[in-house]
Amino acid sequence: MTPRARFVICAAALAANRGGMSWDSHLLSPLASACEALPGLPAGDALGPVRGACETLLAARLAGDAFAYGQAKDALQLRLAAYWALKVREVAA
Repeated sequence: MTPRARFVICAAALAANRGGMSWDSHLLSPLASACEALPGLPAGDALGPVRGACETLLAARLAGDAFAYGQAKDALQLRLAAYWALKVREVAA
């Protein structure tokens, strides 16, 4: 599996999971590892905003800030929705 595919799967799994930091705990370590393994993305890469949202979410978790974590998770869900909408348009074209 490519680092990109692994990252997308980990991010999507966490975004789809209901609950906050404690409910997501089993998904955070794989996401952090996948985020670290993902090579630099070129400017304009559709996955860039998803990676940024993941980094914000992981930082909120490390800080133990449940409110910021919730906001970051919402942002991750929105960024992933936009990413997948773009993929749908690519497939439909």
